[in-house]
Amino acid sequence: MNIVVKKIKDIIVKILKKLWQNLIVLMIFLLILDLIIGGIFFFKYYLLAKEKEPETYIPLRINNALMENFSAKFQERENNFNAAESKEYTDPFQSTPSE
Repeated sequence: MNIVVKKIKDIIVKILKKLWQNLIVLMIFLLILDLIIGGIFFFKYYLLAKEKEPETYIPLRINNALMENFSAKFQERENNFNAAESKEYTDPFQSTPSE
């Protein structure tokens, strides 16, 4: 058992050394490996989604009282914001004329 593992390890080390010597080949090898792994995950989830029935959802209900409360507060804030445009403020950096 130990001899088989050692032989496999030696083979893998030799392959990696060859791939490292040819960087282009290494990049192509890694790209192909990535495509294989990506394909496995894609088809796994594609088949999972195909087999599973979509769940039915309960339609949403709007709380009218809460919506009216929000609308009133929003309108009040918008009115306050618009009223701030017409106010004139004094310039704190302007020097006051001394008498």
